[in-house]
Amino acid sequence: MDGLIIVILLILATLVYFMPTIVALKRKHPQESAIGALNVLLGWTFLGWVGALVWACTASLKPVVVVGPPRIPCPFCAELILPAATVCPFCKSIVKEG
Repeated sequence: MDGLIIVILLILATLVYFMPTIVALKRKHPQESAIGALNVLLGWTFLGWVGALVWACTASLKPVVVVGPPRIPCPFCAELILPAATVCPFCKSIVKEG
């Protein structure tokens, strides 16, 4: 019975020790291998373990693509302008009468 408790405690301690790596893998963090290396090498220090866990929990920045309204080239300066524009904001030429 005592052996079973020791085995369960060792498994729980291992899971807690590798928690930053597990979190990084589950979140598909782009730096998961570096987080795992930090966890293995410095996880035995409390500061290294907390640092790896915070790093694993940080949001990975993904590029944001901003899609705006369609644009057409100005017939005078070739800068991109809105189709509904009557005056080009770049060259100040009258594009449409209206």
